[in-house]
Amino acid sequence: MEKLDELEEINLCAIMLECECVEGKARGRSQVTNVLEQQATLKREVTDLTEILNNKEIEIASLRSELQKAVSRGPDTSDGNEQVLQKLRDENKRLLKTNASLSEEVKALNMKLIKAHEDANERLSLFMRTLNPLPPPS
Repeated sequence: MEKLDELEEINLCAIMLECECVEGKARGRSQVTNVLEQQATLKREVTDLTEILNNKEIEIASLRSELQKAVSRGPDTSDGNEQVLQKLRDENKRLLKTNASLSEEVKALNMKLIKAHEDANERLSLFMRTLNPLPPPS
């Protein structure tokens, strides 16, 4: 993860250089600032969703433990215990759905981040080719 952060910094510096050289400092900086702000927002969203996902996983583990305890006590004909057990099952089902949904959101945000990096690398390659054009064939 640390290596990825270093590469991100290098890519962002290259993008800033590209924008400043090609479009001028004032315009380039605003575009770079937008890209940096979007990246920071995506990172915050991924972090927030990851935290929510971790909390839900802890909650699911707790409910599973409670369910296991209820099941290990053996069958009980008491309506109260059956209601508690059903409530735990329903809550577990709901949390599993939430967990799956959050996992999909995290995947989608990661794909957006990867696409943004690919686009930045593409722009950097183009910029580098404009600085070092290939010599004509002999």
